[in-house]
Amino acid sequence: MRKKATTVERILLESNLRQSIENSLETEDQLSDMERQDYINQINSLQATVKNLLNMIDTLRQTLDSVNASSKRNEELVEKLSAQIEAYQKQIRNLEDRNQRHNKNTFGQKTHKAKKRVDERRGRDQDKEDYDGNHDSSDDQQPETPQGEEGKIDQTKVKSEHLDEKRGPRGPYTKMDAAEVDVLECDITGIPLDMKFIGFKDVEEYDRVSYVRCTCYKVAILEDKYGKRHDYFVPVDEKKAAGRRPNTNIIPGTHGTLEFVADLATDAFQVLTPNYREGIRMKMDKFTCCDNTRMNWLKKGIKPLMPMLDIIKKKLLIPGSFVNIDETWEWVRIKIKGDGTDLGSYYKKYIWVLVNKETGMVYFLYDNDENDSRGSRPINTFLGDFKGAIMSDAFIVYKQLTRDNPELEHCLCWAHVLCKYDMAEEISKEKDAGWFRNQIGYLYMVENENILMERTPEEIKKRRAEKDVTDTLIALHDRAEYLLRTKGSKYSDLMVTALNYMLNGWDELLNYRNDGRYTIDNLEAERTVRPITRARKTSLHHSSEDGLQMALAYMTIIETAKRLGHEIKDFLVRAWREAIYGNNDLEALLLPAIATK
Repeated sequence: MRKKATTVERILLESNLRQSIENSLETEDQLSDMERQDYINQINSLQATVKNLLNMIDTLRQTLDSVNASSKRNEELVEKLSAQIEAYQKQIRNLEDRNQRHNKNTFGQKTHKAKKRVDERRGRDQDKEDYDGNHDSSDDQQPETPQGEEGKIDQTKVKSEHLDEKRGPRGPYTKMDAAEVDVLECDITGIPLDMKFIGFKDVEEYDRVSYVRCTCYKVAILEDKYGKRHDYFVPVDEKKAAGRRPNTNIIPGTHGTLEFVADLATDAFQVLTPNYREGIRMKMDKFTCCDNTRMNWLKKGIKPLMPMLDIIKKKLLIPGSFVNIDETWEWVRIKIKGDGTDLGSYYKKYIWVLVNKETGMVYFLYDNDENDSRGSRPINTFLGDFKGAIMSDAFIVYKQLTRDNPELEHCLCWAHVLCKYDMAEEISKEKDAGWFRNQIGYLYMVENENILMERTPEEIKKRRAEKDVTDTLIALHDRAEYLLRTKGSKYSDLMVTALNYMLNGWDELLNYRNDGRYTIDNLEAERTVRPITRARKTSLHHSSEDGLQMALAYMTIIETAKRLGHEIKDFLVRAWREAIYGNNDLEALLLPAIATK
C-alpha cells in the first residue's frame, strides 16, 4: 500500500513538470536547438534528482518501518521476559516456602500453639555447620554470659536452691502394688532372751517374672461301641488343676488362652509393636513360635468380635448426633490378576476414622471394593441416610456428602484454617497472617471459656451467638475479601491459599454455632487417627487387605474401649468370654467403665 502511494506521487510530479514545460513553450518565443537541448538536459537532471529523492524517501520509510517493527518486537520481548522473570521469582518463592515447610515438618516442632518465648537453643547440626576447624570455634566454647539488670549472672553450678523454705502440701502417695505377693514369715522363736520383741515391719523386694506358661492336659481318648471317639479328662489332682478344663478358655482354632491373645492384641494394636519385635519379646519370655502363628491367632480372635462392630456402627450413627470424620493413608499390598508379580504390589490406600464423642464410639473404615478407597462411595455407603452433623476438613468428598444427603449438616474445622495462616506467617513471613491467627485465637478463647465454665450445650450455643463472636467472624470475612482484592497478587501461595480456604468454606465454618454439642475443630478425629499414623512408622505397610481389615477391627474395638474408660486387655477377655462362652450380649459391654462395673 505504501509503495503504491509512492508511484502515484511520482506520476503526478512528472505530469505537472511536463505541463509546465508545455505551457512555457507555448507562451514564450521559439527556442533554438541549443537552448532546447539545455532545457531538456536540465529537465532530465531534475527528473533524476527527483527520482533519487523519491528513492531516498522510500529507503527512509522502509528503515523507519523496520525500526518501528524492531522496537515493537523489543517491547513485546521485554514484556514477555518481565512476565517470565516475575513468574520465576514467584516460583522461587514458592519453592523456598515448600522447602521451609518440608524442613519444619521434618525437623521442626509440629505444634501450632502460640509461642510465648524464644527458644535460643542451637541444634547439633547447626553447631556442626558453624564449625570451621578452628579451635576458637569448637563446640566446647562456652556461650557468652547473658546480661541482666544487675550485670552478669553468676555461673556457679549448684544442685538445688531454696529448699529451706516451707514446703507446700504433698500430693497423694502412690503405693507400689504387684500382681502376686509372696510373703515370707519370720520365726521369732529363736530370738535372744535378752532382746525385747517390738513388732514386724515389711521389707519389700520387687522382681519381674516374664515367661509364657503352657498347660498340657493329658486327655484320654475313648471309643464307644459304635467306633466313635471321645475326649475324656478328669484331673488327678483337682487342687492343682484349680478348676481348669481343656478348650474352655482358648480362642477357637488356636492354642492361645483369652488372656494370651488379648496380650498379643494390645501389643500389636495399642502399644503398636511390630510382629517381628513381638517375636523378640516372645523369645525373652521363653516362648518359641513363628510369626505367622501369632498373626493367625489374631485373625481367629477377631471373628467372634465382628458382631461388636455392627453395634458400634449403630451407636455411632444415632440420628441427630455429631460425628467427627477424618482420613489417613496406608501402604497395602494388593495382587491384581495379570500384573506380572507373584504376590502383588504396594498401593497407597486411605482409611476413614469416625468418632462420636457423645456416645464414645470410634470406627475405622476401609473400603476399596471399587479401587476408590478415598472416593465418595465408601464413606457415603457407610453413612447411608444418616441424619445429623459431621465435622471434617474441606476435602471435596465431604461437601459431596451434604449435596447427596440434605439431612446432613457439614461443619468445617477451624483448626485447619488456623494451621494455614500459621504456615503463611512462619514460612512465608506474611505479617497479615498474624492478625488472622489472633482473631481465630479469640474464637478458641471463647471455647476454652465454655469448657472451664462447664456450660451446657444450650449455654454454649448462646455464648457463641453473642456480639463479640459475631463481630470477630465478620471482621475475619471482610478483611480476607479486602486483602484478596487489593493485595492478592503480592501475597505468597501459602497466604493466598489460606485466604481462599477460609472464604470458600465460610458457610461451613459458621455451622459450629448452630448447636452447642458441635466442636469448633476436628481434633477428636485427628487425635483418634494417630495410632494408624504411628503404626505406619513402625510396621511400614500391610501385606494384604485382609490383614488391614483385621487391624482396623481391633483398633475400632480398642479405641472405643479406651473412650469408655475400660482397661483394654480385660475388656477383650470379657468380650471373648461373652462372645464364645457366654450369652453373646456384646452390647452390654459397650457402656462406660463405671456403668459396666
